[in-house]
Amino acid sequence: MYGRRGAQATPSAPAAAKAGPVRVPIGPLTHEDLRMLRDYCGYSFDWPPKDGQSVPKAALFVGYARLQQIEDGGLRDLFGDLQQVRISYQRLTGENPVDDAFLVRVARSSTSPLARAFLDAGGTSPRYA
Repeated sequence: MYGRRGAQATPSAPAAAKAGPVRVPIGPLTHEDLRMLRDYCGYSFDWPPKDGQSVPKAALFVGYARLQQIEDGGLRDLFGDLQQVRISYQRLTGENPVDDAFLVRVARSSTSPLARAFLDAGGTSPRYA
C-alpha cells in the first residue's frame, strides 16, 4: 500500500466464502483393522468413508496412524503409532480419541514390546492434557 513495505493483500470475502469443507487425508485400513474395528464397534461401515457416512472415531484414528506409517515408509505394527496419534490428540484437545478397551484389542494383536508393556500394566494408559 502507500509506502508500507511488506503489506500483503487479504483475500476478498467472496473468495473465502467459496471454500468448502476441509478434507483431511486419511490412510487405508487393512482387512485385520476393519475386522477388529467392526467387532469392537458392533456395526459394519465402508472404508474409506463416503460423504455423510458415520464411522467409528477409532477408525479415523487407526486411519491416521496408518497414513503416518505409509509416509514413514510402509505399514507396520499398529500399536505404537496408534498410541502416538492418541497422545498427540489428547495433548491438543484434552480428549481421549480411543478408549483403553480398544487399545487392549490392538495390543493383543500386536507383537511390539510397547504393547506387551501396556498389557502388563493392566491395559490402562496415562492421561495427557
